[in-house]
Amino acid sequence: MNRFRVLKRSTHNVFSLALCLWVSKLLHIEPVIISVFLSLMLTVFINWFIDSVAGHKGFRRTPYTHSILGALIISLLFSLGIYAITLLLGILMSMALLTKLIALALTSAFSHLLLDIFTANGIALLWPFKKRRFLIIGMRYDDPMLNAIIISLSILIIFIYMLSLYGIIL
Repeated sequence: MNRFRVLKRSTHNVFSLALCLWVSKLLHIEPVIISVFLSLMLTVFINWFIDSVAGHKGFRRTPYTHSILGALIISLLFSLGIYAITLLLGILMSMALLTKLIALALTSAFSHLLLDIFTANGIALLWPFKKRRFLIIGMRYDDPMLNAIIISLSILIIFIYMLSLYGIIL
């Protein structure tokens, strides 16, 4: 695997994890170990699915995964999949927790789209209604400086999240 793919995957995962941790805090997912586990699991699997399994044809992002509709479908499928696994294990998940799980999955999928909208090829955000690709800055996905900035900010957000758990801030 080339180093740019690793860098891109790391950037997506760290950014998604940072946002999911804060969403789990806002949604009061308790205990913290469950919120961290769910955030990490959804981050890794959703970003992997979007980028490695179904998300690219060559270097172009497919609209099936890189659109609002695609992100919604992926989030629901992963959430319902986790729900089904818990049922098979004999664990009954409340509807409130399932709703929070869907919110975390949406956060992970939409954070992926948010980063990709900054790249040169953009994303077909409104597919299947419009095929037009949207982009904000038009940076290269493999720009080391851009990735370093996003990863650094994400680590700072995670650090602030950890401090908030101990009541030091927020």
